[in-house]
Amino acid sequence: MAGTFLDRCRDALQAGLDRAATLLRDFSVELPDGSDASFNDVPADFKGEVIKVEPDDVDALGRLCSKEVRLFEKLGEQVLVDGVGAVVDTVFNRMVDNSTEFENTIQAVIDEKFQFSPILATPNKTWRELDPSPEVSAIVDAHLKRRASGGSSVILGAMHFFNPHASNPDWGAEVKAHPTFIGGNPDTKSVHYHGFPRKGGSFYKPPGPYVIFHAGRGHAFNGDGSAMAALSVPLAALV
Repeated sequence: MAGTFLDRCRDALQAGLDRAATLLRDFSVELPDGSDASFNDVPADFKGEVIKVEPDDVDALGRLCSKEVRLFEKLGEQVLVDGVGAVVDTVFNRMVDNSTEFENTIQAVIDEKFQFSPILATPNKTWRELDPSPEVSAIVDAHLKRRASGGSSVILGAMHFFNPHASNPDWGAEVKAHPTFIGGNPDTKSVHYHGFPRKGGSFYKPPGPYVIFHAGRGHAFNGDGSAMAALSVPLAALV
């Protein structure tokens, strides 16, 4: 009887530890304001990219999004919010993509040659020559906080978008036929189709896993933008 009782206690304890580990993995990482935690604190067993969003990045994303989707505002505030989120997530997906096609920082992705039309229209091809937009930057900041708290990407893992009324890329038809997200309103000229074009006979694939840190918050994601365990917690640390 003693052996059976001890077995039940051991099993119950292990079940409790397993449950605690699951719960901890599901919580987002919260870094309090003023925390001296560094990005070296990301566990070595996390196999993914780290996106650390700086104030200049928010400014850059705000200026880009203002030019790309500010016209969506006439379709309603939520349409603008969703459009901004889609552009920001596009930049993220390109940044963490493990190919050599895109740059690996937020600002470098934005300024990359022949990519975002607002950048192409500036004299020196840089986001710094776009007009600042405090209003859109505030929407960007809210989206970043949502993502850093575990909010999923609105475009899945897509890295491309276009407005068929403003451009006609050779990959556009495929994306328009099978979008992961439609920003704006397809019945108007204010619309963006996000999705996966073909590349060399096959479709683009989502990037690998990544972590987003912003404003004292952090969370990890699968390549399709769905939230996963914020950062792994070794079971041994709970015993």
